[in-house]
Amino acid sequence: MTFEVIVDGVDRMTVDDGKDNRLGGGGQGEVYRVNYKGKNLALKWYTAKAILQNDRFRENLLKNTRRESPDRCFVWPQHFVEDEKGGFGYLMDVIDTDRFVLFSNVYNGRRRVRNKKTGKKETVDVRFASFEAELSAAINLATAF
Repeated sequence: MTFEVIVDGVDRMTVDDGKDNRLGGGGQGEVYRVNYKGKNLALKWYTAKAILQNDRFRENLLKNTRRESPDRCFVWPQHFVEDEKGGFGYLMDVIDTDRFVLFSNVYNGRRRVRNKKTGKKETVDVRFASFEAELSAAINLATAF
């Protein structure tokens, strides 16, 4: 299936929400792989009514898409996206899973990855290289918030 969105109030873009383009999802919404102006990006599309009905959230997201990222450690919203039915979301870089790991993976000590040689998914250990690396991550996380 597909749906049409408007990027930054100007450009129209068709989103293919098929399983091949779905990167993930959860309680807030869905994330899809898209191509916008020749660049591979991710679309975070909100579906939760509590978010879609929250005008302050929407306005804050719109403001953030107009600002620079405060730090390269953030996967920052780059473009505000909406549809004609009141739905909205944003475009961002596709997360580099070699640089960013879900906190739950670190907490659980493992994550699922695709073996580059065989193409099969396997579970690998996720650990900090040292106490210093763990402390640095904690400081960076606190600084980011």
